Amino acid sequence: MEQVFNATKKHIRIGNRNVLLLLITVALLFLGGLYGTYRGLIANSTQMGEELVQSYVAEEERNMLLYQNVVKVGVTYLDQLTDQGLPMEEVSRRLFDYMDTTSHALSDTKLSLSLAMNGRLIDHSDLPIPDDYNYLDSVWYAQAAAVPGEVVFTDRFVCAIEHIDEVVAAAVSPKTGYAVLLNLHQENFAYRHRDLNLGEGSAYYLFDKNDHLLYASTPFSDVSSEQIEAYCETMRRSFNVQNGQDITDLNGKPRAYFSAPMSNGWICVLTVPRAALIAGMHQVLVSYVLILLAALAVMFFLLRRSHNLRQHLIRVSAMVQALCNSFYAIYLVDIRNERYEVLKQSHDSRFHLEKQGPYQEMLQAFLSVMHEETAREFSDCFSLEHLSQLAQDRVKNFGGDFQRISDDGFTWINVNVIVDQPLSRGEALLAFRLADTDRQQHSRLVKEAMAAADAHERAQHQFFASMSHDMRTPLNIILGMNQLSARSDCTKEKRAEYTREIDQAGRQLLCLINDILDLSCMEQGQLCLETHEFDLCQALSGHVAHFQAQAQQQNKSFTFHMDVEYPMVLGDKVRLLQIMDNLLSNALKYTLPGDSISVTLSQAGADNKNYLFVVADTGIGMSQEFLKRLYDPYARERRFGANSVMGSGLGLTIVKNLVSQNGGDISVESAPGKGTCFRVTLPFVHAKSAQAGPVPAPAAADYSLSGKHVLVAEDNPSNRDILTELLTEDGAIVTGAADGQEAVDAFSRSAPFFFDVILMDLQMPRLDGCQAAQAIRALDRPDAKSVFILALTANTAAEDMGSSVTAGMDAHLSKPVPIPVICRTLARLTAKRKSDQAENETKL
Repeated sequence: MEQVFNATKKHIRIGNRNVLLLLITVALLFLGGLYGTYRGLIANSTQMGEELVQSYVAEEERNMLLYQNVVKVGVTYLDQLTDQGLPMEEVSRRLFDYMDTTSHALSDTKLSLSLAMNGRLIDHSDLPIPDDYNYLDSVWYAQAAAVPGEVVFTDRFVCAIEHIDEVVAAAVSPKTGYAVLLNLHQENFAYRHRDLNLGEGSAYYLFDKNDHLLYASTPFSDVSSEQIEAYCETMRRSFNVQNGQDITDLNGKPRAYFSAPMSNGWICVLTVPRAALIAGMHQVLVSYVLILLAALAVMFFLLRRSHNLRQHLIRVSAMVQALCNSFYAIYLVDIRNERYEVLKQSHDSRFHLEKQGPYQEMLQAFLSVMHEETAREFSDCFSLEHLSQLAQDRVKNFGGDFQRISDDGFTWINVNVIVDQPLSRGEALLAFRLADTDRQQHSRLVKEAMAAADAHERAQHQFFASMSHDMRTPLNIILGMNQLSARSDCTKEKRAEYTREIDQAGRQLLCLINDILDLSCMEQGQLCLETHEFDLCQALSGHVAHFQAQAQQQNKSFTFHMDVEYPMVLGDKVRLLQIMDNLLSNALKYTLPGDSISVTLSQAGADNKNYLFVVADTGIGMSQEFLKRLYDPYARERRFGANSVMGSGLGLTIVKNLVSQNGGDISVESAPGKGTCFRVTLPFVHAKSAQAGPVPAPAAADYSLSGKHVLVAEDNPSNRDILTELLTEDGAIVTGAADGQEAVDAFSRSAPFFFDVILMDLQMPRLDGCQAAQAIRALDRPDAKSVFILALTANTAAEDMGSSVTAGMDAHLSKPVPIPVICRTLARLTAKRKSDQAENETKL
């Protein structure tokens, strides 16, 4: 056994070394991933810019094709009208009508069409043409006449008529020599680029073949057109610069330069701030640093926890060794291979066995020191066949006492066969000790020590298995997203998506750390609750809004309702929201698209300090077997649906501890395929500031008991008489019941809707208040579900409130109950019911 103890210590040293190596490996992986991401961003920035400027070239080509089609159709139409022999005035009128129709179709009413025929230039906008103007001498006509029937685009020039810069798209008819032309001005280029989508801080320029600026869209504010022109003069000298290289903008900042030619020789230029191209690097850097710190914190915690568990294992091993010292010989039997191994052997034995050997040799050695009759019985009971059966059946206590022949005569020996869980079904331990000692006590101590060692080993295995899975999942996401973002074909949008995935995985890792630290504090009794004043409704509304938005994104129905008279309370707001956060997170995790989630907060009357929080869903639910260990640390229901959801298995353990420390109560109802409903009841002291001004609620005068039929269920005659008298004074018609069964019978015998309200004591003979309420709600009559049932009790514990709500009661009032409190409660319930009915009618 000393060898086992030494092997355990060696294993612990190796485990500590492996954890340290894992810590170093994680750090190196993070640093390598960060460097790879940076290199990927730099390498992809040029490709992204070239692809973007090519997309702008394609857009410009589409604009040119649009103008070409307008001019070509105009020339064709001009030839048709000329063939008909129409006069020039009629030809121009019809042609301009065509242009008006085309301009409206293109939503560009500033397009200016002109007609050149018979030596005259006729402008669509009735622009006066000088008498000495001869279009045959113009540059645009010369270029168009050189290729009859084809549309040509001139470079930018100053119009001889309007004396402004323009570009002409013109075509000459090969039949008549007449021409149709479009005059493209600055406003035409601006209109065609109105939907130009540039990145933040980017600039776009369009130049003709002679490097004249046709259009510019820049982020520079308070810059004149002359300054833009001057800047373009400088930038023209950069047309030979390789794409992706830097130039300096008007603000003196570096910008990446990208250009691409068009089919007609025009040039599209895009400049992008260098900082914008690698903007994602800052987010990735922050995410990597945060995730690295979180991973280091988790690894440090795991190292410390592992060290503590292993030290405890050493202590348990030492205890086991000390207990095993009470046995003078221990042998491990390999039943399948019919072999034995000596774990411990007495030095004063009459025989000496080899370290290992055939089992039959060891058995014969044992039999040699026994009487014949004892040897026959020992041979039958400890044969390999019988040991195999004991191992298969997991018999935990088999053995007995026998007399061994010794030098002094006889010695009573106790032998035990151990085939417990840590051993495989093909192994068994044979342990021998002197029967003169108190073997019962030693046997019990050994079993307890082995059970403790096994329990700690299982706890350690469960802990590392859970943490390993929950850490590896976000780490795998982080490393995978990093590899994808470093690919050369990764776009800016994809990189932003990968960055969001990395950030989400880091946050999941951070939540895991927080859960582990909270549980550690709870186990050591170091979690302290704070008390301060806060608005319960406001705090819960703000916290629930985040989950409501998530539910909408996941196509899940989410409803939230509050019914509270005193929202200002004293308590620990942070821990309350932590409870709700765990419950709502589980509701979102274990529901599918189309399922519904509801959250309600209610207070049973102004004088009641208990608040009920209900989180219900129609998700996958839980089995009854799993509910028994729902609050155990790391507990998970191992089903296919649950395994796909990430979580530490600590959330509900933390919720249970927090609710208990707050003096509250938690209950759950669930069924597979039907959903889950958690009810948490927490007591809060009403804040003094709330006493003077509670949330406005219906006054007692808003509800009159006059003429109302009231059923009073109270087993104490004096209490029943007092309540009956008080109600009668207010005009109520009272029917009394001495226990819950009488109340059910009285309600059953009455006509539908005869009773307006039932006042139900909780502790009564035959049927208590909760059982009576459930029986009434289960009756097959129209008013069984709608009649108001108010619980009356002297016990205001959180458990009682939860039980009354579960039983179907509408409110929970503490004795003694003043009549105004009953009226105020009924007024509030009536108003709420009318509001719900109105809301349902609106939805219908």
